[in-house]
Amino acid sequence: MNMWYNKPANAWLEYLPVGNGRLGAMISGGVSKEILQLNEDSIWYGGPAERVNPDAKETIKKLQTMIMDGKVWEAEQLAFMGMTSTPDSQRHYQTAGELLIEYPNLSEDFSAYKRELDLSQSLVRSSFVCNGVQYEKECFASFPDQLIAYKIKADKKRSVSLKIRLARGRYLDYCDRDGQNTIIIGGTNGGKGAIDFTVAAKAKAKGGKVYVLGQFLFVEDADEAEIYLSMATTFYNSHAKEAALRAYNVLQTKSYETIKKDHINDYKNIYDHMHFTLGSQEEMDSLGSKPTDERLQSILNGSEDVPFNALYFQYGRYLLISSSRKNSLPANLRGIWNNEFDPPWDSKFTININIEMIYWAAEICNMQACIEPLFDLIERMRVRGRKVAKDMYGCKGFVAHHNTDLWADCAPQDIHRAAFWSLGAVWICFHLWDYYDYSRDVAFLKKAYPTMKEAAAFVLDYLMEDKDGFLVTCPSHSPENSYYLEGRRDVKPSMTYGPTSDNMIISYYFKRILESADILGIQDDFVEDIKAALKRIHPIRIGKHGQIQEWVKDYDEPEPGHRHTTQLIAFHPANDITLRGTPELATAVKRTLERKIEFGETASEGWAIAWKAIYGARLEDIPMAEEFLNMNYVRATAPNLFGLCVTKDLFVMDGNLGVVTAIAEMLLQSHADELSLLPCLIPSWKEGDIKGLRARGKYTVDMKWHDAKLDKAIIYAGKDGLCRVRGKHPIMVQDVVYRQLEACVIEFTVQKGKTYTIVHKR
Repeated sequence: MNMWYNKPANAWLEYLPVGNGRLGAMISGGVSKEILQLNEDSIWYGGPAERVNPDAKETIKKLQTMIMDGKVWEAEQLAFMGMTSTPDSQRHYQTAGELLIEYPNLSEDFSAYKRELDLSQSLVRSSFVCNGVQYEKECFASFPDQLIAYKIKADKKRSVSLKIRLARGRYLDYCDRDGQNTIIIGGTNGGKGAIDFTVAAKAKAKGGKVYVLGQFLFVEDADEAEIYLSMATTFYNSHAKEAALRAYNVLQTKSYETIKKDHINDYKNIYDHMHFTLGSQEEMDSLGSKPTDERLQSILNGSEDVPFNALYFQYGRYLLISSSRKNSLPANLRGIWNNEFDPPWDSKFTININIEMIYWAAEICNMQACIEPLFDLIERMRVRGRKVAKDMYGCKGFVAHHNTDLWADCAPQDIHRAAFWSLGAVWICFHLWDYYDYSRDVAFLKKAYPTMKEAAAFVLDYLMEDKDGFLVTCPSHSPENSYYLEGRRDVKPSMTYGPTSDNMIISYYFKRILESADILGIQDDFVEDIKAALKRIHPIRIGKHGQIQEWVKDYDEPEPGHRHTTQLIAFHPANDITLRGTPELATAVKRTLERKIEFGETASEGWAIAWKAIYGARLEDIPMAEEFLNMNYVRATAPNLFGLCVTKDLFVMDGNLGVVTAIAEMLLQSHADELSLLPCLIPSWKEGDIKGLRARGKYTVDMKWHDAKLDKAIIYAGKDGLCRVRGKHPIMVQDVVYRQLEACVIEFTVQKGKTYTIVHKR
């Protein structure tokens, strides 16, 4: 499966990405001039900082009294001064620079041009004819060998000449060389405690000559040339330059082709866990013959392209595999690809939806190898967040707010109302439970439980009693929305106590703590405290418009179409609200989304569109899911299929992975203690074949359908148990005794390691 284009990129949002988790590059595909924009995931500005406001603990006590007394607006103004961190910002992610390649014997007079991203092999290629010579270029980022490799070859000898330079503007401290085939740049990136970084480029040539002159690296009159990029920092190493050059040792024993082969095998070991096609062979052949940007433009113009959904799905998986691997940082807001020194939202780890959304797809879409960096970050947050909980709140456990960074900083971020939300640690720890829920790995749960417990311990200590006897967070807010006070329109506060989203997060999380403790055989005072507190959390309420009520009171809103929908978190990613288990609340979820649509602000950001597509899938509301899926392509997708924050026309990767999750949930759901097959299949997706979707309970599911109806599903059981399956039409399991629970629901016993075939019941 390929994305391809018939012209070089003119802008960064047309470049094609490669990555190995730690290293990334965006490739322009230019002919006479080629740009590789570079990233190393730990090149952030500045070192770790202790930023807790020294007045926070006393301020929070005052805020709690003021909020309970109804002085919400006054409390919010005080919070901006007394709770905001000092300094107010965490560190920011930066580009590593650029590799600039000039081809002195090539011009912009070329023909037969093609560039492509081969999703099945994680290779970016381009080819063209110039001056009567056929040229081929190729680039990839190797995880096994921790190098970015680039190769150019020609079908005529001595036709390859290059002039190469590493550039990072004024943001470097030195240029250097290592012999006559390697150039180096590096420096210290920011203030106190900042990391040192090194970027190196080494050239090899078949035929011709390689040499260094000043800061330039030359290849002259070669038959083919290879460039190997290495990057290192003192975040991972004691000495950045030595580590960067040490990576080249592999070139003494491995050829380009061997490095490439090892790269492809490693990548496919994750990517090939899934296979997905949509549409007839005729549709796939016809539409696949068009350049990807032209296909996207046709969708913008109203044409239907069913196979495009599968391409976008697999591209999203490619992005996560390429930006989150073992011994790397987790994917940040931009995955790993960032071309700026001061990027939007600092390209940090935003944890009041964005990073969670990026990793939702990792479980259901069979990329569990990509989750480890997130767990590593959580463990570092646990250490930093423990101190923030004590110094800022006087509480036990560990706390995080709506952002964290390279250093796992857990203090509030920005002089902004979003900073006053303290459940970032709890929400990000949902992923620890999810990993267990899909894998049923009790050893993992035993290891994760102390972290889960410590996040819950903060909440237990922070909760206070409201006037009705419920336990609530205070101060807090509903990300990142505001409301009108009763009888007032002159102010729009955000600060409150016990917002619905907090109640949902805490209720769901406390239940997972209790379930984990039960699985692990833990019975102690902490478990009893969780049980007691859980009974005193506000229930979910339905407001005057039939919507899920967002705040403790049913306030009017300045922005009824606000992009955030965290007040629906009990519906997704949690499951305290389900379509059939709590139908009245599910109807209120739908009404909430309808109001968002009515007030017309649903398309502000790609992630917001993607989340609503997921809600549509869980509602089994095909028109809603399809509407938001198409809205993402039309309003929030760049020519290289990067997801966009459409208000600023910039790349944020959460939308890409959110849509991947939406498509997956349209085809398979497992959150309601059953496997639901094709629950929200769009009618135009008449033909389809998907292999490797994972389900809670340690199942893997393959499905094939025709005329928008299930032909066959194969369920792989990873453990013994009782399996319940729901279809859209009457179904049966072949060669196994089963119980018919409803017309379209069956239940049967499964054994670990065996497969079960589901078909139509004739």
